[in-house]
Amino acid sequence: MLAPAIATANEELVKDGIAPIGSITFHSLRRTFASLRSAAGDDVAYTSAQIGHTDARFTLRVYTQATKRRERLSGAHLRAYDRAIHWAQMGTNQELERVLATAEATKNPG
Repeated sequence: MLAPAIATANEELVKDGIAPIGSITFHSLRRTFASLRSAAGDDVAYTSAQIGHTDARFTLRVYTQATKRRERLSGAHLRAYDRAIHWAQMGTNQELERVLATAEATKNPG
């Protein structure tokens, strides 16, 4: 299941001029999850509990690096990063509220 997803992601990355994803481990997936949750603005204590950390400060210290990294990105890399954050927010209450508000505004303009 993971191999086809990586292949699809690599096709998109190559189209954008970004190096493809190399090998993936379960720890890589865990780090990606925590980094995206942090960058998306999720509660650090919740993310910490989700990945099994007992100290949310450790989670904050390690996984906020992704947020800092965004400041150094530009062009295709920045667009890919922002798409990843948008994807990470899908299904969250915040994103659901935004989608519902947009749908309501479209249904009842003015």
